[in-house]
Amino acid sequence: MIFKVTAKSKKGKARIKEHGTAWELVETRMRVAFSSEAGPWHSLKSTKTGCLRWVNARNDENFIIGD
Repeated sequence: MIFKVTAKSKKGKARIKEHGTAWELVETRMRVAFSSEAGPWHSLKSTKTGCLRWVNARNDENFIIGD
């Protein structure tokens, strides 16, 4: 499944500029080791560069995940 990612922050805008707006879903988890924030968390891979990134599906500080 491919998602369109939109930036919410300056850091998000930089990532989108570098890796594009289309990201493929790799994995979904309710918990991740690096954060105590509730999930679901999506592991996304950039279709442009192959970069992997964890994004909180409900309340990520850098990104909004769309369809």
